[in-house]
Amino acid sequence: LSKVQPGSFQGLTSLRKLWLMHAQVQLIERNAFDDLQSLEELNLSHNNLTSLPHDLFTPLHRLERVHLNHNPWHCNCDVLWLSWWLKETVPSNTTCCARCHSPPGLKARYLGELDQSHFTCYAPVIVEPPADLNVTEGMAAELKCRAATSMTSVNWMTPG
Repeated sequence: LSKVQPGSFQGLTSLRKLWLMHAQVQLIERNAFDDLQSLEELNLSHNNLTSLPHDLFTPLHRLERVHLNHNPWHCNCDVLWLSWWLKETVPSNTTCCARCHSPPGLKARYLGELDQSHFTCYAPVIVEPPADLNVTEGMAAELKCRAATSMTSVNWMTPG
């Protein structure tokens, strides 16, 4: 099992514990856990995870314990959300204890200790903004963005 995708846990809305340790998971896609509304404990330890998609745990309102240790976490701007989430949501969970594997300057540092001062993070920038773009509700518009990291999440806000 190298990748966990959305729909992987469809129909398991009552599942309370999910242990995926030692499963050689390398990638968890955004919204992969959305069907697990009753999940209280998630064990992702001893895998090959280097990062997680932003807000992966947002739909998991009952999640109390998460185990992220023994993964080769790459600590950059993409992992900041996870550090903040760990501090805010599961501060008493001492078993989460994920440590940075890279870059060398952050190796062995706990994810929960990281803050913005450890990184230089930039907001996404629209490349080649259109001179005139009219879109009505329900229509798609494509804008090319440049971001400092690969997993940046962009939220569009309209005036009013």
